[in-house]
Amino acid sequence: MKLAGLVCIIPLLAGVSAQDDADRSKYSEICPDKHEDKKTYDNGYEITYLCKATGKADTLLSTDTIKNPDDCAMACNSQKGCKGSAWRYTNNECTLYSEGETSDAELRASIFMRRESPEEEEEKPEEGEAEEETQPVDCSETEHALKDCEASEKELTDKLATCNKEKKECCDGKKKCEDEKKKCEDERKKCGADKAKCEAEKNKCQAALKNCGSGSQHKAKGPAIPNCPHIHGQTARYGNRNFATWCNHLLGGARTIYKQNALPFEECLAACSKDGGCKGVQYILNTDAPCKMQGVSNGQAGPATTWMMVAAALR
Repeated sequence: MKLAGLVCIIPLLAGVSAQDDADRSKYSEICPDKHEDKKTYDNGYEITYLCKATGKADTLLSTDTIKNPDDCAMACNSQKGCKGSAWRYTNNECTLYSEGETSDAELRASIFMRRESPEEEEEKPEEGEAEEETQPVDCSETEHALKDCEASEKELTDKLATCNKEKKECCDGKKKCEDEKKKCEDERKKCGADKAKCEAEKNKCQAALKNCGSGSQHKAKGPAIPNCPHIHGQTARYGNRNFATWCNHLLGGARTIYKQNALPFEECLAACSKDGGCKGVQYILNTDAPCKMQGVSNGQAGPATTWMMVAAALR
């Protein structure tokens, strides 16, 4: 809320101007890294850098426009009675002061360069001669604070725009996440329903399998499976082809019935051997058409079964 309030107030200030990046770069070369560091110029003039500082208003000597802090420092060296100079990058203003003490006010865009070199002793006024002092009415601190605030406008505005952009992206991301969460929840419920349905079908099939062969429709109505069990796992020739046979097993890989009829066991296999589409036989007793020719087979025995039957695969 404080940031929003400040941004609302800043546009009301008069004289807002664009920030000069080059001048700001000159300031950044010194502050904040060289705060309280000393510098000695080629002519022996020595200063101390004090960042975000300016001189006291009642010690102001003069103000001029100077393009860089070094020239501002040398201006103080050339000015009699100057103990320090302040340079502001926002307007290239160089102010000279008669004392090296800084003001209590902090100015973000200002560097105070306190004189460390001794200066020539000033001539004292003759005895009895009144020393006249003329101090200008100074509003520099207020002006500097205003310019400092103006220089911050773009930075604060950019920060606010970035904050608003990040807030929008965060809100958009949150909504997308909530939509994905709802979609996942719907899919989870659907999977749960499908699983329950599958479990019910499984239980139904297991119950049917358990009762398979125990009902009256599956009870033996005739003789035992022909030639079982001695043909189990054996290979013999029926018709013009060899067949591998397994008692009480399904035919491996069998899916749908290719043909079916009521032929006896050996005649069924002989008929399959002459039929190019027949790959094997599931001969199931006690059915109206026990000879069930299969169009698909992997040539192996399938699972064991309680049905009275023989599986036969072509070799």
